[in-house]
Amino acid sequence: MQKGDEANEFAITGEDGKTYQLRNSAVDLSKHVGHTVTITGTFKAEKKEGQSAEYSQQEATESGTIQVATLKMVSDKCK
Repeated sequence: MQKGDEANEFAITGEDGKTYQLRNSAVDLSKHVGHTVTITGTFKAEKKEGQSAEYSQQEATESGTIQVATLKMVSDKCK
């Protein structure tokens, strides 16, 4: 997990190589910067210009935002 450009902004890179923005209110993400973590939550795909608000299953795998529900630390180092 890495720190974003602004305060309280964080991101995670999935095993698929895509980056996902993280939003939270229940989990203190700042304590896990630089760690390998497992995140669960609600995913919202990034809407691309000219794209409808409806997403197919394939499009839902693209980068977007995850509203974090839980975080589990896997390692105190990134892979």
